[in-house]
Amino acid sequence: MDEQVKNLEILKRISGVEMSRFLLREYTDLENGDLVLSEEEVLTELDRLSSEYPNILDYVDSDLAEREEQLEQLVAVEEQYEKLIAEAKRTESALIKELSELDMKLIDGQFHQGRVAAECGEKASFLQDIQGHTQQQIFDMHQCYVQKALQERLARSETILDRLPP
Repeated sequence: MDEQVKNLEILKRISGVEMSRFLLREYTDLENGDLVLSEEEVLTELDRLSSEYPNILDYVDSDLAEREEQLEQLVAVEEQYEKLIAEAKRTESALIKELSELDMKLIDGQFHQGRVAAECGEKASFLQDIQGHTQQQIFDMHQCYVQKALQERLARSETILDRLPP
């Protein structure tokens, strides 16, 4: 309170205006605007605030400064959390993008694998057909060779039999 009185005296000396008149005029303007509470209303409001915020009237300027410092620290922590959350969202987006790209590669690989498997199946079937045909040709050649060999033996046998005296 002493500081306020000192401040008013300093303002009075500097400006040459009596501050009490200035303050009285301001108070009158507030009263005319119905912005000033009656003494009863002030007491009621103080009781409400005291019940809502216990020991509020016991706080001093140092408590206020301490709370302001705590608030500044909380604001700084909140800003750090906001930065961390923003970075986490960017990381999440990057990971989602990377996973999507990997999913696309996987789907492409599965499609390619299916196509290659189908081609391999076709080639295996083709090779089986060729192998069957080749085996048939080998069998036919073997039959021809055996038949020719039998015919030659038969022809030799007949030749030998023809040479034998009757």
